[in-house]
Amino acid sequence: MKIAIIGAGPAGSNCAYWAAKEGHDVYLFEKEKVLANKPCGEAIFGEAFNFTPIKPNESKWALNYIYRAEIYFENDLLLETETKPLDGYIVNKRAFLEEIVEEAKAQGAKYFREAFVDEKSFDLVIDAGGYTSTFARRKGLSYDGFKFSPALRGYGKTDKIRDDTLYFQVYDFGYAWIFPYGENFCNFGIGGHVNSRDVLLNHLFKFLKLFDVEVSSKIEGAPFPSNGPLSELTIGNIRVVGDTAGMVMPISGEGIRFALYAGSICFKENYEKLFQAKYGEKLRTGKKILDLWLHMTLEDIKELIRTVDPSVLAKVFIEGEKPNALEGIKLLRRPKLFSKTIKSLYLS
Repeated sequence: MKIAIIGAGPAGSNCAYWAAKEGHDVYLFEKEKVLANKPCGEAIFGEAFNFTPIKPNESKWALNYIYRAEIYFENDLLLETETKPLDGYIVNKRAFLEEIVEEAKAQGAKYFREAFVDEKSFDLVIDAGGYTSTFARRKGLSYDGFKFSPALRGYGKTDKIRDDTLYFQVYDFGYAWIFPYGENFCNFGIGGHVNSRDVLLNHLFKFLKLFDVEVSSKIEGAPFPSNGPLSELTIGNIRVVGDTAGMVMPISGEGIRFALYAGSICFKENYEKLFQAKYGEKLRTGKKILDLWLHMTLEDIKELIRTVDPSVLAKVFIEGEKPNALEGIKLLRRPKLFSKTIKSLYLS
């Protein structure tokens, strides 16, 4: 099968490798001069490397191994916990993608940088062009319910954070982060459901001050899909993957893991069935959790974080997993919060 892939991000580059490895005639088109232009936190959970031809051990792009998290509220430490088995790595995303592309080329994939596809001569077109892509939409794929939310990202210097820990500050609209990025450097940012750059920056700078972060780069902005995956991922001979398909966990903004998995299977006949079985329900539950979060007060959020077991909280935030009955019972001392949780997660 002759396959065109639009975009050499996590989904597109990974698709190029696996499709070429299985003997398909693969053409990978990237419109930008350099990869990884979209600002993000550059964190990848360990499970994602089950879907890639390259691994973090002894790589040049894996900067920090992460297995802890600290959660702050109003600049006070609210919770610290290990995240295992949801551990992972902070990576140099550009170097990571460049290596996958090289692996794809070694399998026979043709790579065209600063180029656009003429889809007429291909049996299958994979739209992995990211949040800016309109290819599948112009071909008639429904984007009903597709929604963006804003995020900002930058880099800085600090010696006040651990190299194995993710730092979060939670708000009623989203969260800010500080992630270690090699020795004495960090990747920081903020995202959420508020349409004001000034509000985001104000909250972000207060959080950075807590760790004496010296900003060393431009602070860049980009939207991220925040309403879960599209209901349909295929139209004709066109398939969508990654950000193009809304494959981002709504509650956390994580997308690389889902993009890598989708890329590894999107050229298969049963692509939609495979993706829905593995991640579809998790992402839909993540949307319900986000809706609950956005209807809670700051005190509700604080009480929820203090009440729910840290390992359960990590699964809720990262995996889109509903709290079990035992955790729900703990919320009974906050009847309004208990009621909101039941209605949002179990009755909707």
